[in-house]
Order: sequence, then structure tokens, then C-alpha cells
Amino acid sequence: MHEQAIADTDYDLALKAVREAGALALSRFGKGVKAWRKADGTPVSESDIAVDRLLREHLKAERPDYGWVSEESEATYQSEERFWLVDPIDGTSAYLGGNPSWCISLALIVRGVAVLGLIHAPAEGKTYSAARHGGARLNGRTISVSSRQELEGARLIVNGSALKPERWQKPLPAIERLSVPSLALRLAYVAEGSCEGALALSYKHDWDLAAGDVIVREAKGMMSDLDGAALRYSENHPPRRGFIAAAPFIHAALLASGPKAIS
Repeated sequence: MHEQAIADTDYDLALKAVREAGALALSRFGKGVKAWRKADGTPVSESDIAVDRLLREHLKAERPDYGWVSEESEATYQSEERFWLVDPIDGTSAYLGGNPSWCISLALIVRGVAVLGLIHAPAEGKTYSAARHGGARLNGRTISVSSRQELEGARLIVNGSALKPERWQKPLPAIERLSVPSLALRLAYVAEGSCEGALALSYKHDWDLAAGDVIVREAKGMMSDLDGAALRYSENHPPRRGFIAAAPFIHAALLASGPKAIS
């Protein structure tokens, strides 16, 4: 089946699943759910696990032949051809702290390409969605990236350490730096045009990036690794050494400045 047909066929299924999962997470938000630290030091909560379970049961029941890769559960490798790529709650620290900037990030990968993406932020009442070649939407309304053509003064979501001069081959002009806890939501904000770009020079996981990747691209933006190459996904891909997501002119300007990955 062509990847566009797959995305169209699975869109309603995925949307229903993330909405149900969002309602579950929201019902526990701000209520002192149990949380702990994983081996890598990052936080996880009972809500992360519950959302993961709900999504997995819902999606695997309808698509048993699709693989499953999630931050919070063991991967299943039915097929490299098609698999769900999931972050049950992206922004767990925000979730635990009562900050509404958290979301559920769900993507469908077909032959290495993200063809369907959903970023559902129930505490903000926002659902970003895109299917390959079908445009990007926020709550059903078509969205697109910023039309800004100058890097100077651009609004970028980026950690301060990534702006240090030694991190770039050419000095960056003055920019407006924004901060958003959830990585997936950073990409969603790029797609809707509320900022010009988001980037990281340190390691990031595919489950944080894939849904936003297709949403940014369908919003007429650009998303790549630090060398400008399109992102491709596999079930056992290691963390990536950074990314750039931005409006086209801003993306080109950032690449031309020569970002250097932080080891």
C-alpha cells in the first residue's frame, strides 16, 4: 500500500487513540501521581505508563502487524516496514510540576519515513496533526510555518548552551530565545508559526522527533539533522546528535552557520 494511503487509513485510528490517552493523562494531571527516576536519570510517572498501555492496546488491537517503539515499554519488531513510534508523555517534568506544556507524541513510520504525526496537548486544548502530502493542522485548522526570511531577530526555541559561539562555525546574529519543556511541542510551535525555529545540538530520541517531523514538513517547514539530511527512522535507531526544524529561510541560515554537535 502506498504510504499516503496508509497514513489516510490510520489517521482516524491514531487520532481516537491519542484523544483517549490525553483524557486519561489529563484526569490525573495535578493530582500528585507517583513518579520515579529511570536508569538514565529522566523522570517517569504512573501516567506515562498508563498512557503507554492504553495506546499500545488500542493501536495493536487494530493493527497487529505494525511494530511498536515507545519510550516507556519494550519494543516489538513485527516489521521494519511499518511501526508506531510513541512518546506517551513528552514533558513529564512539566506534567509533574503542573505546567500544561506537555503532550502525547505519536507517529507512524513507513519504510523509514514519518508519514503520520499527532501531537496532542490536552492541557492546552491543542491537537496538531499531519499526514504525508496532506498538510498540517491545529484543531482541524490548516497551519504553516513563519514566512520570516531573516535569522537576526528570529524566535528560536533552543537551550542557551547551544548558542555559545564555539558551537557554530560562523557567529549567529542576535535572536530571541524561547524555552518550552516538551520537545515535541517545540516542533508543533514551529509548524504553527509562533516561532521561526527549534534546534538542539545534543542527543535526542526519535520518539521526541518523528511526529513533529511530519507536522513541520507538512506545514511547509524544514526539518533535518545538523548536516541538513532528512531524518529517517528505524526500530532500533540510536539517539540523534541534534536537529534543526525551522521555516525554510531560517533553516538554511542556521545550516549555513555551521552548527556543531555537543558530545
